[in-house]
Amino acid sequence: MRISRLAALVVSVVTIAGCGWSQQGYDAGSSGYNPAETVIGPNNVGSLAARWTRPRDGRNDFGQLLVRGQRLFSTYNNGMAAFDIKNGRIAWKLVVPRPDATGYRALKPIALVTDPVRGIDLLVASQIDYHTSQSPTPGISGRLFAVDAATGAPVWSVPSGAVVSGVVDAGRLYAVSYEVVGQSIVYDGTLALDVFSGALAFRIPEFRDSVVAGDGRVFGTTTISSLGVPNKVVGSVSSAGCGALDCPVEWTASVGPSNASGDIAISGDRLYVAGAPGIGSFPIAGCGASDCRPDWVAPGRYWHISVGDGRIYATGTLPGGHPNRGLVAFDASGCGAAQCGPVWSSAENVELKKPVIANGVVYAATVSPVSSTDLTAVFAWPTAGCGAATCATAWSTAVLNPDWTSVIVADGNLYVGSLLVLARYSPVTA
Repeated sequence: MRISRLAALVVSVVTIAGCGWSQQGYDAGSSGYNPAETVIGPNNVGSLAARWTRPRDGRNDFGQLLVRGQRLFSTYNNGMAAFDIKNGRIAWKLVVPRPDATGYRALKPIALVTDPVRGIDLLVASQIDYHTSQSPTPGISGRLFAVDAATGAPVWSVPSGAVVSGVVDAGRLYAVSYEVVGQSIVYDGTLALDVFSGALAFRIPEFRDSVVAGDGRVFGTTTISSLGVPNKVVGSVSSAGCGALDCPVEWTASVGPSNASGDIAISGDRLYVAGAPGIGSFPIAGCGASDCRPDWVAPGRYWHISVGDGRIYATGTLPGGHPNRGLVAFDASGCGAAQCGPVWSSAENVELKKPVIANGVVYAATVSPVSSTDLTAVFAWPTAGCGAATCATAWSTAVLNPDWTSVIVADGNLYVGSLLVLARYSPVTA
C-alpha cells in the first residue's frame, strides 16, 4: 500500500523529534534541548570518559554533528562521512573534488529525516564551493542535496548558494542562502523546499542570517523594522507561504534599539531572541501588531541561547560591565517584571558557543583556547545550578584546537567534534 505524502510528513516529524540528535539545534526551533536523553545526568556526568577519538586526516573539520541509531554524521576531509558510534570507524564517506584548480568544496550535514515513501532515512546537507580570485569564475556558490543516510547514495540535488543556516519542519527544509559573484554578495534569502524532493515552495528574501520554525511559522533574522533604523530584528512568515514565490515578512519581533544578531530559539509557545540588548521573550503567535516588543527582557549581550528544563541558557555577558563571559541561566517564564536577572551564572570567564541541554545537564564548548595552548574546553554544569549565584563546572575536558567545536548529547553519549579531532564520551558510572 502506498503511503500518502501527508502521512509521510507526520511520521517524519515524529521521527525527527524522537531519535538521536537530528538537527543542528536538536529541533526546528533550535532549542538545543534533547528531552529524550536519560543516561547522562547530574549524578554521573562527572565520570564521562572518552571511549574513542579520531584524529583528522584531511583538510576539513569534524563539525556539524548529527547522530541517529548506530551512525554519527559529520563533515570530513572536504566532504562528509558516517561513523560507527561504537568505534569511530567510517561506515561511508563522500569526498568531493575541487570545483577548480585553486578552489575547494565543503559539505555540511543539516538534518536527518525519515522518508516513509522511499522507506529510508535521508541525510540533508549543503555543499559550498569556494572559487578563489585565481578561478575563472571567482566567488562562492553551492547546492542543497539529500543522500540515503545508510549508504550515502544520492537522492536529490538542487542548486543554491552557500547555506549558513537550515532547519527542517513538517516536511519543509528552510535554508538561508547567499552567493558571491566576483566581489558582490547576492542574497537568496531563505529557501523553503520540500525536504523529500528539493522542490522549491517559496522564498523569504528578507531572512538572511538565521532561521527557525515551529507552530506553523518560520522565523528569521531580517533588517525590516518599524524602528526607523536598519536594525536586525526577527521576522515571521507563515510556513504555508503566501501564494507567491517571494513571501514578505508579516510581523517582526524587536528586542530593542540595538542589533538582534544572536540566536533565535523556540520552546513551547515562546520565541526567544538574543543579541546586544539582551534576550527578549515573545509569544510565538505574535502580538497583533506589525512590530512586537518582548514581554520581558534579560539585559546583557548574548549571542547563543538554548532553552530547556524550564530555563534559558545563554552565552555572553551580563550588563553593567560584568566580567563574566560564560554561561548564564534565566527562568524561561520570566520573573514577573519587565527586566529579569539570572538565576545563576558560571564561574568560568570564557567565551562559549551555543549550549546543549539534556537530562538535567547543560554543556558548552569554548570559542577560543583557554590558555596559551591550542586547546578548547568543553564544560558541563547541572541545569539546576548549585544553590549559589555562581557555579563551578561538574565536568570538563580539553579538545585539541579551538576552531569549529561542536557538541551534541544523545542516547547516553556525548560527541565532540573540532577542527582536528572527533570523540565519543560516555559515563563510567550509571
